[in-house]
Amino acid sequence: MVGKTIDDRIREAEEKVKQAKARLQKLEAVNKQKVRRERTRRLIQVGGIMAHLGVNTVEQAEALRKEVVEGSEKFKAWWIRTVGPLPQEHPPETTAGEDGRA
Repeated sequence: MVGKTIDDRIREAEEKVKQAKARLQKLEAVNKQKVRRERTRRLIQVGGIMAHLGVNTVEQAEALRKEVVEGSEKFKAWWIRTVGPLPQEHPPETTAGEDGRA
C-alpha cells in the first residue's frame, strides 16, 4: 500500500488551516458579542442611576459632565478619590465600527 502523496498531505494541511481560521473567526465573533452585551448592560445601569438622580436628558448629562470638569477643587478631589480620573473636557468622538457597527 502506497502512503499519501505530498500533494495529499498539503491539501489536508490546508484544510486544517481553513478549519482553524473558521473556528478562530467564530470565537472572535462570540467574544465581540459578549463585549457588546456587557457594554450595553453597563450603559443601561449607568443610565438608570442617572435617571434616579434626575438626569433625564442629554443636556442635563452634559451639564453634569461640565460641572465635574469645571467644578470646585473640593468636588474634583472627591471625584478623583471616588470615581477616578476626571473626564476629558471634550470626550473623543467614537469612530464608526469601534463598537462593531458600521
